[in-house]
Amino acid sequence: MDDAGWPNLAQAVRKRRLEMGLSVPAILERIPGAMARNTWEAMEKGTRKISDTKWAQVEQALDWAAGSIQRVIDGQGPIATVTYHRDPSRPSVTAPFGSELDEALAFNTPPGTQASPAVADAIARALDARVATSPGAQLVAEVARIKLLPISADEKIQLTKAVIDLFEERIREVADAASRGSPSGGE
Repeated sequence: MDDAGWPNLAQAVRKRRLEMGLSVPAILERIPGAMARNTWEAMEKGTRKISDTKWAQVEQALDWAAGSIQRVIDGQGPIATVTYHRDPSRPSVTAPFGSELDEALAFNTPPGTQASPAVADAIARALDARVATSPGAQLVAEVARIKLLPISADEKIQLTKAVIDLFEERIREVADAASRGSPSGGE
């Protein structure tokens, strides 16, 4: 692989996965046993090159036409075989969502833009845990879930404010319990 094309490929692979609304585990489900999670993540960061024997599997997972990886390495764009849209009001072929993270990213990232990796990672950690690892992680998960509800923007704002109020109340309870020597808040 041409070293100069690797950063282009890393960026294109990550962009496409996010366009599809898929987490790393979800994209790997499309190529069972073909690649380890840490290999895929390193490929997206541009810190690891994949063997050209894996290119067809990566192209298939990303719904790219054969030869797309070489095109990206050569400075051209990949050829998509399926188009994904995040705007639910527009008809499209959509990927099956593998987790709440996928839905949160797909429905809350405007078409033509990319979700911030930091935001995506924070939501992923909160949602993939399936149970909150901290009150802050729980807040992130709850806000992500609110954004998925089929309610108006004003209702989402009101509900988000209510969740934040509950979060602040819970933080106060935890702090009070900790000062009394009970780390779980008496639960």
